[in-house]
Amino acid sequence: MGQNHRYRVLDELLEEAAINRSKLYVTNVVKIRPTKESGGSTQNRPPRAGEIREGIELLKEELGLVKPRALALLGGTAAKAMIKKSFTLRSEHGTLFDTEFGMPALATYHPAYLLRLKGVGSEDYDRMRQQVVDDLGGAWEHAQGSHEG
Repeated sequence: MGQNHRYRVLDELLEEAAINRSKLYVTNVVKIRPTKESGGSTQNRPPRAGEIREGIELLKEELGLVKPRALALLGGTAAKAMIKKSFTLRSEHGTLFDTEFGMPALATYHPAYLLRLKGVGSEDYDRMRQQVVDDLGGAWEHAQGSHEG
């Protein structure tokens, strides 16, 4: 249920940003769901460096086949893997960076983060949601602009 809900939120964000979902390719940097056992239940955990390196190798192949004009990275894990290790969403979200993959990228907050904010009744939810919409719109505009001319 959690994964599907995140995709539903992503679809809503894309719609608000006036982005045609059918023209996107969505993938993950880490190709597995890293988990840990805690208190008899399975919980998500941050990916390990080796899992990220392994995912990047597969992602390079994907990007070579798909050839996107721009990347919109969702969350800190993707941003640190694709842009720079010191990337911080708080100060650098929505900024276009050159990448070693031959296409520009910008990062924004992950839909799961928005769901957590909403779940705890954070006053920041509406503002953060609008930031994500604006960031996604910026990536889309860049990709569309790089198609012209």
